[in-house]
Amino acid sequence: MQRLRDYPCGSEAVREGRLGLHAWYYEVHTGAVQAHQIATGTFSSL
Repeated sequence: MQRLRDYPCGSEAVREGRLGLHAWYYEVHTGAVQAHQIATGTFSSL
């Protein structure tokens, strides 16, 4: 996620509210979905 935010066009779009970046982790065998928390750099269950 940080690499996407580091690109000039990406950081500008996020800053201006034209782009939102979200990362999810999906465990196929359990069906669990976790969302990335930017502030802590961790994933938490949805």
